Amino acid sequence: MGRRKRRNKQVRMASITCLRTVIERVEEAASIAAAASALIEAGDDERAFGAALDLETLLHDATQALGAVSMLRRSMRDP
Repeated sequence: MGRRKRRNKQVRMASITCLRTVIERVEEAASIAAAASALIEAGDDERAFGAALDLETLLHDATQALGAVSMLRRSMRDP
């Protein structure tokens, strides 16, 4: 296998790993958002706010992983 093909295969594998991370974090964030919404509906805005704060880290991680996927995919086009 040529050097470029080998590199592209490694980049694809890393991209898939990062994309899975994005999906996992977004799914977890959606679950927390739903719980926060239920807490608001139940009148427990303090706990809802606390739950919503947990979203920050998850969404940050998802954004960083998505940026990594984008960078990796662009690197496949570079010579």
